[in-house]
Amino acid sequence: MPAGQPEPWPEQHRLCGMRVAVVGAGPSGLAAARAFRELGLDVVVFEAAPDIGGVWSATRRYPGIATQNDKHTYAYSDRRMDDGYADAPAGADVRAYLQGFARENRLEELIRLDTRVAEAEPVDGGWTFETHGPHGIGRETVDWLVVANGLCSMPYLPAIAGREEFEAAGGRLLVPSQIGDAEALQGRDVVVIGWGKSAADIAVAAAPVARSVTIVARRIGWKVPRSIGRLSFQRVMLSRVGEHLLWGPYRTLRGRVLRRLTRVVRVRVVSRLGKAVTRQLELDRRGLVPDVPADQLDHLVTDGLLEAIDDGRIVVRRDTRIARLSGGSGTYAELTDGVRLPADVVVAATGYDQDLGLFSDAARRALVDEHGDLALVRYALPEGVPNLAFVGWVNSFRSLIGAEMQSLWVAAVMLGLMRVPDEARHEPPVFRLSHDSAAKRSLPQLPENGSFLTVDTWLRDLGLTPSAWRRRGEIFGPMAPEAYADLLGSLRDRLSRSGTRFLAASDIPAPRPPRATVSVE
Repeated sequence: MPAGQPEPWPEQHRLCGMRVAVVGAGPSGLAAARAFRELGLDVVVFEAAPDIGGVWSATRRYPGIATQNDKHTYAYSDRRMDDGYADAPAGADVRAYLQGFARENRLEELIRLDTRVAEAEPVDGGWTFETHGPHGIGRETVDWLVVANGLCSMPYLPAIAGREEFEAAGGRLLVPSQIGDAEALQGRDVVVIGWGKSAADIAVAAAPVARSVTIVARRIGWKVPRSIGRLSFQRVMLSRVGEHLLWGPYRTLRGRVLRRLTRVVRVRVVSRLGKAVTRQLELDRRGLVPDVPADQLDHLVTDGLLEAIDDGRIVVRRDTRIARLSGGSGTYAELTDGVRLPADVVVAATGYDQDLGLFSDAARRALVDEHGDLALVRYALPEGVPNLAFVGWVNSFRSLIGAEMQSLWVAAVMLGLMRVPDEARHEPPVFRLSHDSAAKRSLPQLPENGSFLTVDTWLRDLGLTPSAWRRRGEIFGPMAPEAYADLLGSLRDRLSRSGTRFLAASDIPAPRPPRATVSVE
């Protein structure tokens, strides 16, 4: 059994009457399922894809997909990545790692693959929903519903004029997960929309096989090399010191005071960082210096991107966008700056909207405000909708550890081991679920990235403290997953001391029939 993992409850023991459904068998869903099961809950996991992996599913692969973290930080607290993996593991290796985690923790028996959840709505003291799977349509009733389908569940495909004409003439408009093994790009004129990591990955993969490759970027952000001078990007971006100097804590009075006192130092650090990256990547010569400060870091630079730009295999059209797709005499993409590009395949690597399609119309109306925005207390609990939680809806380099710690927080709420602090309900993080809705109001689509502060806050609420000596390296380095390995056991010890009643298998009641639904309007 992996180090730090508590011994499982005897199989016959479960909490009386507490059944939890987790939607999603990706990194966050697996973390939640493991935590809930080890705390005695009766767990079932529904995954729409035919395999475990979520964003790393084989159904969503594209050429070059890999982690931005190294293999030491993109890991659960008690399971290191295999030494044979590349420093930045490829998508297939991450999928194998997640499948191994599920197998070692006996989660496979809980997971129903190829099964989609639909029409979820609250009932008296729980949730009921349909399941659409290999055996038809079923009905489930649970005490808690936990959404762990991630922030990257629904690719955003912008509305572009002329699409029907373009596709009727043989052109293709795709999202990254539809690329597969890149056969669709072979010998084609390829236009990639976006400047993020997936856009760069696809452009680099297309460059050797396509007739032409053009990146169309509405905004150029800062690409970060894996090492900036003698410092790894993880020390610059992912350490506690780096996090403060680049973004600064500000959600507490002490954090705001500290931010103000260190303002001059922070401004100088950001300025020097921008100059260092510009010099190292020769952004001036390449015409790729962003128009935003260097604290607005984008993604790691994809290997081979800059070299392909230099030799002309990739052309970058910056500060513009596609105004129209054309399918007259040939297929073209017409840009807002007047340039007309030949385009057989247009790949929209433009990010994701967030999907609440698993809920009934009435439940969705109860979850979002008049703008369609979703507020989640501690990135987890929607106000006014009971027995529902979200896990993994945090955009972060610390995604696996974050999902583990957030799962403990959610479990403590479920089990009555913790009261949600009043201050957590003040200005909770807001998710603007649609790119278009956010753009119309000139607002960011997602709340701030998950930081050390986010994880620290969950643990402070729980009253749990990771190993101090193991966390020393976080001051000038990235989060150390192994420092958090004992916390699940600590929470389970607290549960054991709480007097919570467990039942033997022979005493566990049969599944209950669906209860009468209640209005959420």
